[in-house]
Amino acid sequence: MGKMNRRRAAGTATGFSLLELVAVLAIFSVVGLMGVQALNAVLGAEHRLRSVEQDVGRLSLALRLLRRDLRHAVDLPVEGGDGTPRAGLLVRVGDGALELTVSGVLQVGTPPVDGLGRVLWLFDAETGALARRIDPLSDIGPSDTPPRPVLEDITGIGFSLFDPVAGWRRIDGDLAVPASARALAVEIEHRRHGTFRVMVTW
Repeated sequence: MGKMNRRRAAGTATGFSLLELVAVLAIFSVVGLMGVQALNAVLGAEHRLRSVEQDVGRLSLALRLLRRDLRHAVDLPVEGGDGTPRAGLLVRVGDGALELTVSGVLQVGTPPVDGLGRVLWLFDAETGALARRIDPLSDIGPSDTPPRPVLEDITGIGFSLFDPVAGWRRIDGDLAVPASARALAVEIEHRRHGTFRVMVTW
């Protein structure tokens, strides 16, 4: 009898009970679940960061293009496709449009040369897109090329003008920007990133 008790005691000391195994498996399951949740959080944060990075890249490109167009604007009226004269820099608030004559537009030819062109920035309130089109000045008639979207998720666009006599004023209607203007500011409202302002002085 003493030998049997000793064997049982020895067997109990060397093995694990079923309850201990279940407890260890439960602990490993909890640790594994925490690891999966942490991994999902890291992957979600990486996805959001990549999305913000792409948004910032598109915003940066669009703002650079707009600033470049405004800096290269020239006060040169052109004749529209319907024969009516159009100012060198024209703001059409009703259409959410900015139309301007710019220098430095590549003209196709042999050899290609820099020339003048007409740029149209157009905000579509229905789709939330801000689009841009550029036409060589020699081809200002009605263009069948639609403006290319540059930005999406835009909720509004506004224009302000600085005149030495009147100071800053918001443009509320269609306006041919006068030669006396010294600065123009374009405010672009983005759904996720707030308001951006591009301002150029002449």
